Amino acid sequence: MPDMLKKDFSLIGLGICSWIAIVSLAYTLQIISIDLFIINNIDYDYANVIQHFLYNFIIVVLYYIFLKSLKDIRYLNYKKVIKYLIVSFVLIQVLQFLYAFYVGDYIYEN
Repeated sequence: MPDMLKKDFSLIGLGICSWIAIVSLAYTLQIISIDLFIINNIDYDYANVIQHFLYNFIIVVLYYIFLKSLKDIRYLNYKKVIKYLIVSFVLIQVLQFLYAFYVGDYIYEN
């Protein structure tokens, strides 16, 4: 029984870590697309629809790729996958910071 409970908690942790990593990557790409729309002078109505569509599309595609990569759940090393997702999340946060720090100032000045 304790082994089954440990596996259930590992699945919950895997789901939470995957959600956080995928949503943060989708948000980063959404922010980049917003800046590209501003640079290209795309109408706000079109840009708003496209950015929300892009955000949802990226989430669906990344979840599909993530779930497809989990071929056999019986032999899955949960700790390794969760560590990979946490490292991915941290790297995405660093990318968001660097993008906002360097590119954001340039876009707002011009």
